[in-house]
Amino acid sequence: MLLGQYFQTRKPNTLESVGATFVGSVSGGVLANLYAEHRSRLFSHNIRQFLGSSENRKVVETANNSSRSFFYFNNGITAICTDFSLTEKKNDIDKIISAEINADNFQIINGAQTVGSILDARRDDA
Repeated sequence: MLLGQYFQTRKPNTLESVGATFVGSVSGGVLANLYAEHRSRLFSHNIRQFLGSSENRKVVETANNSSRSFFYFNNGITAICTDFSLTEKKNDIDKIISAEINADNFQIINGAQTVGSILDARRDDA
């Protein structure tokens, strides 16, 4: 491999240069609602927009026929934002029972096919 000719040769980002990171799971319903409300604006920083059901029919089929396993068949979604806050609700023994994330300038940068397919699968069920 010709390092430097095709790839940047720089030090990896540090936590200080990247900022805070959150890793978690979000329900398909929440993702479908975000896409239904914001449409292509949700993917404005993504290289591709949603290509449609015909291009993603197997993803839609999996969401419809194996919804409980969809999480395991999917490679996930990557999103960025300019800032976020996390609000946790805890029970009497200080165990987190739910959490809410509020993100500013939220953009899905990888996962347009997945999110669009989830909304299409929900429409198929209606």
